[in-house]
Amino acid sequence: MLYCSKKDKIKDIISIVKLGSIVLLGIIFIKNSVGDTTYIYSDSDAMFNFAIALLLTVFMSGLYYAWAFYLKKRFHMRKLLIVEVIESILITIFFMAVIHVTGKHESNYKVIFLFIIIPVTIQFGTRYGFLTAGISSLYLLTIDLMNGISNSINQFFEDDIIISAIFVLAAWFLGYYVKLETEYNKNLEQKANLDGLTGLYNHRYFYDELIEQVEQYQRGLHEVSLIFMDIDYFKEYNDYYGNLSGDSVLTSIG
Repeated sequence: MLYCSKKDKIKDIISIVKLGSIVLLGIIFIKNSVGDTTYIYSDSDAMFNFAIALLLTVFMSGLYYAWAFYLKKRFHMRKLLIVEVIESILITIFFMAVIHVTGKHESNYKVIFLFIIIPVTIQFGTRYGFLTAGISSLYLLTIDLMNGISNSINQFFEDDIIISAIFVLAAWFLGYYVKLETEYNKNLEQKANLDGLTGLYNHRYFYDELIEQVEQYQRGLHEVSLIFMDIDYFKEYNDYYGNLSGDSVLTSIG
């Protein structure tokens, strides 16, 4: 179906965003492990740290690519939802780890939480987007309070309040847009797929859904069955009583 293929494309885009965030995490770890890049070629320890960080980045990126675009598609929809929630939680924890190792409250990479807030909001809606934004904001403000100087103004806390507001606004705006888009698509899908007389799904929807179900069966997700039904003597009834009466029969059976 067109709508389903659109949802699949959106899922692929979200996976690409998450993959990009993993690559970004790797770049941050590489930069943090190497330190001053001016003497990297003359410092054997720096070169070793660079090589290890680079290999880990390539490995993790390749692993997530295989997971997101091949292995994950074999899960049943209900299990896939749980897997995607766990996946988002793990990425959020990785982001927290990055903030921790790059200076905690002094880190320059606090906005990377947007790379998980945006995908979560698109996938699961405004409520989970707010939840992710709230957890990210709470983490940033907590490390500001724990590491701030008590006898002076906590500038990091003030700055992170603004960042937290950006997180919440991004989740709200994007979630509201996704809600409107979803409602519009459902309404459009209903008009395109339902027969106006009987209220049943039409011929085009039947074949699109049949193809999708067969593909899921071939991937071993579930069994598939097909039931044929026929109305006995409908043509004779329609010819004798007229099309309006025939339509009434179709409507009642539908």
